[in-house]
Formats: sequence, structure tokens, C-alpha cells
Amino acid sequence: MSRIIFYAILVVAILGVAMSLVFLRPGRNAAPIAQILPVADPQISEPFPPAPTPMPTPLTVEAPVKVQAMSLEQRILDAISKLGPDAQEKDFEAVVDLLAAQKNFPCAQKILSQVADRDLRDGLLNRLVARWAKDRPAETAGWVLGLPDEFDRTEPVVALSRIWVASDPKAAADFTAQLPPGELRKDALAMAVSSWARTDTGAACAWLDQFAPSSDLDYAIYEIIRLPAAQTEPQIALKWAENIVNDDQRQQGIETIVRTWVEKDQPAALRYVQDSTALNSDQRAAVMKDLGFQN
Repeated sequence: MSRIIFYAILVVAILGVAMSLVFLRPGRNAAPIAQILPVADPQISEPFPPAPTPMPTPLTVEAPVKVQAMSLEQRILDAISKLGPDAQEKDFEAVVDLLAAQKNFPCAQKILSQVADRDLRDGLLNRLVARWAKDRPAETAGWVLGLPDEFDRTEPVVALSRIWVASDPKAAADFTAQLPPGELRKDALAMAVSSWARTDTGAACAWLDQFAPSSDLDYAIYEIIRLPAAQTEPQIALKWAENIVNDDQRQQGIETIVRTWVEKDQPAALRYVQDSTALNSDQRAAVMKDLGFQN
């Protein structure tokens, strides 16, 4: 009996193994594993949704500062402010280049009037006038004459006359004659007329002859009679010297001419001094003594 039970259990076990092999073996009608597994949703590319991309932290950008371009006037004033005690001539010329480039007299005057340092302002004015006088002397002359009293016009006027006389001596002389009476007119006339006389003594003297004797003309006459050309005609030069109003300057002028004349014609020169009505007795004695003669 026990043997029958043993064989029965053995048969059941063998049948169980056989059945498991049948079901596990893939057949023609068996579904592939891919069909058995759950199908992925085609709209999902990843098994888990991607983490949201963090938004960048917005940057705080300050509004740009508007920088206004410096005007030409501001640029010039800024350049002037940098002209210290150690400034070289090229530094001054660079500023004058900016001033002259405007070709605008009122604008230049406005800029220069804002320069507090008087010496610096006058120096720039002199250089600017000398620059403009080369190309537009008449306009520059009118501008200089119209400058307010805060500007020192002495050097600009003399510089203008010196430059102008090289191109048009008569115009330069006419300009100086229009100046108001005073030291400025004296200096400018002397410079213009003597410069003119160096190239054309006759024309300069003819122009000067239209004026009555005046202390403003003393310097001009004195400069002319000192020229070598005037010394060759002592009697004509002495006529001019006699028109000098200032006593001391007239004596110096006459003595200058006689000193040269005495070397060529001593008797005539001494006779002139002894008979001259342009000299008083003391002056005659002084001239004779200076020449080495007794009165």
C-alpha cells in the first residue's frame, strides 16, 4: 500500500513539472514580453516629469548716467584751468588754437572774461591777438579797441601794430593814430611809424607830417631820427627833432643827430648848436659839453 502511494505522488510530481514546462515555453501564439509589460505613454519622454527649470534671478541694472558732452567753451575753460606755473609755451598755444579756431570775437571775449588770473588772461589775449592779426588785422583791431577796461590793451595793440605794419604799414599807422591820447597811443605810434620808416622813410615821414606837433608823436619822431637813413640827412632830421614837444627828449634827439654830423662836418654841426632856437642856453651848454666842446 505504501508503495502504491509513493508511485502516485511521483506521478503527480512528474505531471506538475511537465505542465510548467508547457506553459513557460514560448509558442506561436505566445505574446512577447514587450506586449505583456505596460506600454509607455508616447507623450511622456521620461519616466518622471523633468524638474522645472529655475528662473534666473533678475539683475538689478541701474539706469545709465547721462554724460553730456562738454561744449567748446567748457573745453577751453577746462584747458585754461590746467595752465599752472610750470605750463610751457606749447600748452598756451594749444589753448590759443582752441580760441582762434572759433573765429568768433564775442565768444573769445566771453571766455577770457571768465579767467580770474589777470596775468594769465592778458597772456592769452596777447597770443590770440597776434594769431588773428596775421589773417584779419582790421577786424582784430576793431575788436581790441572795443574791449572793456578790465582787459589790458597795451600789449595787444602793440603786437597787432607790429604784425599789421609788415603787410600794410599805412593801415597800421592809421590804426594807431585813432587810439585815444595817452601812453598806449605813444607806444603804438612809435612802433608802427618807426617800423614803416625802416622800409620807406620818405613815406613814413610824409604820413607823420600831416599831424601837428604833439607829445603823443614824440616817441615816433625820436625813433625815426635815430635810424641810419635819417642820419645821412642831418639837417632834415634836425627839423623833425625840433618838433619833439618834450624838452628832455628833444635835447636827446638833437644831440644824437649832431653827434653823427660833427664827424662829417664839425663847423656846421657846432654852428647849429650855438644858433639853435630849439635849445635853451642850458641845453646848448650841455650838448656842447657832451660833445667835448666848450660853449
